[in-house]
Amino acid sequence: MTKNYPSHNWITHYPKPYQMIAAAIEYAEHHLDDSTFRHSMRIGALASDAGDSIGRGVEAMVVGILHDVIKDSVSCAKVEDMLKEMSNLFGQTIVDTVIILTRRPPSKPDGETYSEYIGRVLESELASVVKCCDIKDHLAEENAATLLSSLRARYEIALDRLQESLDARWNEVNV
Repeated sequence: MTKNYPSHNWITHYPKPYQMIAAAIEYAEHHLDDSTFRHSMRIGALASDAGDSIGRGVEAMVVGILHDVIKDSVSCAKVEDMLKEMSNLFGQTIVDTVIILTRRPPSKPDGETYSEYIGRVLESELASVVKCCDIKDHLAEENAATLLSSLRARYEIALDRLQESLDARWNEVNV
């Protein structure tokens, strides 16, 4: 049975963007553990600001909040149900971007290396904005103690690639 998000009727009196944000928060809270939920909330806040620079702040915030929901799901059947539910709640653009941000494990037949994954993310401006925020959060000083040095190096390289691509896109627009 599909749960209604947001479950609070009072939110329907607010404009659609606020309803989407409230639904994303509730959806993520329902599907993520506490630590990942807090991380996703930080990414949503960072992505909102970064997304404003491309005129897509609300979309970026919603994607930021939802970016780990699929990754942390356990079964393919559950993922298929979640994708349908998310499409109904947030629209296909949000779902497509969350899918882009979900790395295919290298152990799977359609798996990808981290570099290939970042290459796929680079194809979407919205996904690139959110992934930059995600990596910055992982690299933040308060998270440094739990970050493996091999991941730090990989994240720094990926962040450089993403930022260069976004800078190039934004320079093209502003020329």
